[in-house]
Amino acid sequence: MTDEIQHFVEGVSQKGHFDSEGSFTADLEAESHKLAAHRLKNPGDYVLKFLQAAVVGSAPGFEMQVGVRRLQINFEYKPMCCVEGERFLRHLSIGLQSAGQFAKSVSVLKDGKESSFKDLDFSHGGYLNIELKRGITKNSLLSLFHRAAEHRVLARRALYSPIPILIDSWPVPRGWQPLKGDSKFAHIPNEPAFYALQAYLDSPLLPEFDYPIPDDQNARKKQNPVLSLPETGFEPGNNRRCSLAAAVSSELRSEARIDFVQDGVLLERLRTNLGFRGLIAVVSADELEVDLSTLRLVRNESFLQRCQSLLAPLPRVASHLRKHQKALLKNLAKPYFADKGNLGQLNMQSDYSPGSVQPSNASLLQLLPKPSKVVTAWPDRTSVEFEKL
Repeated sequence: MTDEIQHFVEGVSQKGHFDSEGSFTADLEAESHKLAAHRLKNPGDYVLKFLQAAVVGSAPGFEMQVGVRRLQINFEYKPMCCVEGERFLRHLSIGLQSAGQFAKSVSVLKDGKESSFKDLDFSHGGYLNIELKRGITKNSLLSLFHRAAEHRVLARRALYSPIPILIDSWPVPRGWQPLKGDSKFAHIPNEPAFYALQAYLDSPLLPEFDYPIPDDQNARKKQNPVLSLPETGFEPGNNRRCSLAAAVSSELRSEARIDFVQDGVLLERLRTNLGFRGLIAVVSADELEVDLSTLRLVRNESFLQRCQSLLAPLPRVASHLRKHQKALLKNLAKPYFADKGNLGQLNMQSDYSPGSVQPSNASLLQLLPKPSKVVTAWPDRTSVEFEKL
């Protein structure tokens, strides 16, 4: 967190008070002008701040309805302590300030009653309804772009939300996404890629977070790996509490993909060669410094240390994959070959796959990552690609 935002939160907390029943209240409106410099620049990003507030508040779900001139966001939050309450307040405050840039008006209903947020009580649970009225813009194309922005940011950056998200009653996909490329493991041309392995690991070097496991059975089926390495169990809400969530794609891309997530929102995605082909890793961004937007990470020494720390469990993942390669081989689609005879004798009824080869343990082992080849030192910054989100 930047110093400016830290001072804002501390200022609000110091001016807040506990009443006779132990409820903490703070005057948000009186302090909101201090957040003007932190308004988000990209249309739709403010929705991510509301989602982060919902995640911190342990909301059972997050709903958004998008209309031509109106957008509504609804979520319930649970009672919070001071530390969680300050975090909740920070996300919500920046979201409200930023939403005002793209709406004619922003109104908030707490427990069904219109509220100015003059008295915000997070020591008791509640239900929030946030409504944005867009009005009529002279540029209809710009209006359409702003309406689509909320969909876009949730689809791209809410992949790891531990709470379900509905947009106009349609669920937003969460967790491991279906792969689109071709499998390098396959022995038949154009065979679609799949997850060879998924792992949920504990590491004393990394903070824990909740990785989402979808409730929908069809979504789970698309994400199911051939092998799994679960060191952690399910939490309430079908989430995995872990320090590192990793998957190995049979696309076997040479550059690993690393995602940093905080309060259910993807903050940073980078790609680099870690000596582990096909790797996709997800780690927490908690305790790392964010920039003024609060939705991107500052690439300082703490960030580099987090990157270095995630390397330690990777050889164990590669070792597990190679140890159980027979199960992987058994799962591969087998090519068809004609029974005796050469190619010239085959007819349309022959079981033959052009361009295919007979799968074997040896050929598969050549493709699988080797634990000894996984890098032990984080690559130089010039060899790391930071993806635009």
